[in-house]
Amino acid sequence: MSKFHKGVLIFILISFFISYLLLFVADKRTAVALSESEGFYNNLTGIEFLIASILMFVAFWKVRRFNRPDIFGSWGSAFLLGLSFLSFMGFGEVMRWGQRIFHFPTPAWLYHANAQQEFDIHNLNGLQGNPWGIARWFSIFCLVYFCVIPYLDSSHLRFSAWLKRIGLPVIPLWLGLCFLLAYAISKAMEYGGWLGQLTVKYIKECQFGLLFVFIAIFLLQKVMWESKKKAP
Repeated sequence: MSKFHKGVLIFILISFFISYLLLFVADKRTAVALSESEGFYNNLTGIEFLIASILMFVAFWKVRRFNRPDIFGSWGSAFLLGLSFLSFMGFGEVMRWGQRIFHFPTPAWLYHANAQQEFDIHNLNGLQGNPWGIARWFSIFCLVYFCVIPYLDSSHLRFSAWLKRIGLPVIPLWLGLCFLLAYAISKAMEYGGWLGQLTVKYIKECQFGLLFVFIAIFLLQKVMWESKKKAP
């Protein structure tokens, strides 16, 4: 692990610690302002996903601009675009597609179809509270792409060679394991009853957003480093 990556890991761990510590040391009014649905953590989550989306799109655009299919390949560049789109969806859903900023009313057709009467998708009747809703599939994606694939890439040569052949971008395993850490801490907080379930959810999403930013930075750096090498 490089010195830069060690610094990133330390920053992530300290951020995880501080995000929960603030709620334990803050007075009740401040704690509510931090953790409510339109509070600091939720707003920060939206900003993080927007930054990640922009950085991943820049990585995709540079791969196409450099005309270097050997960096990630057509599948890899398409995956970068997909990650950018996923991050933008995260930003849009957290910010209710601008409703939290511009305070426009929810259309009648959506008002009655949305469990929270909000302008978003994840709270639609049938999705909100569904154990196999959007949140579950997002968690499965994070587990597979950020943890399982990096582990198999580092431990199985044939699988690693296949990933290189299709050009799938792979992140460092240590960065993927931070997702498991954030998830484990959130479950410990829930089961321990130290914080409310919604509060823990908002903090976990904020931590996920931070990890998406660093993943986007890593992928963009990889594109820039590879682009400086001589084309084969």
